[in-house]
Amino acid sequence: VMFDSMSQYASKHGYHWHIIGDSGIEPLCEQKYQIFFFRKHCMVASWMHRETNVGDKVFVFDSDVVPYRTNVPLHNWSYLREDIILYERTWNTEIAAGNYLVTNSEAARSFLVRWAQYEKEIPPGFSSADNGAIHLHLI
Repeated sequence: VMFDSMSQYASKHGYHWHIIGDSGIEPLCEQKYQIFFFRKHCMVASWMHRETNVGDKVFVFDSDVVPYRTNVPLHNWSYLREDIILYERTWNTEIAAGNYLVTNSEAARSFLVRWAQYEKEIPPGFSSADNGAIHLHLI
């Protein structure tokens, strides 16, 4: 249901829709990172480098995202010139890790790979995986 609704949303607005997952598409990332949340950022960087043009905008969503306001196009945010746009959750000061806008640039791909590399630095106990790591990565 979630993928169908995202696909319909993309089609409605003329966007390319692509699912990046653990299906052998990015074997280097799959070998290097054990935790999917970190592997995802590596896969996005690798896929962007291979499949999109420099300067293209890519919206990355977790698989549990369902379009709510389907009449609002994503290109409302694509004018932003930053290499990567993250957002702060409304109910706390946490920066969300699952959804972001990224421009295909060397700086953005490097940012994503360095973020993925935090998998090797997870402290014992609760760390919230990539969501905890993004706060350290931004410092």
